Amino acid sequence: MLKSKIQEGLIDIDQTKMNWKNNIDFEFLDSLIYVKEGKLILDSSVIIDIDNSNELYKFLLTPKNLRKKISKININFAYLFDEKNIKVKNIKVDGETIEKSKFTFDDIYLKENNLQNKIYFKNLLNEAIKIYAG
Repeated sequence: MLKSKIQEGLIDIDQTKMNWKNNIDFEFLDSLIYVKEGKLILDSSVIIDIDNSNELYKFLLTPKNLRKKISKININFAYLFDEKNIKVKNIKVDGETIEKSKFTFDDIYLKENNLQNKIYFKNLLNEAIKIYAG
């Protein structure tokens, strides 16, 4: 469900919620869509609540030795619409901050093809899981 309000030239999408495969919920907080230097930007925090991390791991094809239980992920990011670029600012998994120096995906460039994006995101998420699992 998309919730939005426009105020002073900014589009606020706080409390927008989405669900994926009935066991992962996304909620956008502190989210604004605005134009800066001619670029359309979404600056946001998203909370990802995971009811069943095993289902996520099956989808990602995560190796069994890295399957640590995960229930909540917080990600702060900025998405530049024109460049199809996501700049990751901060990631927390179950309250534990993943040090920025440990992840290599500060900038995520989306591909033209949806299948390429799906594989790309699976690889990125598995990299983050590997860092979190230690």
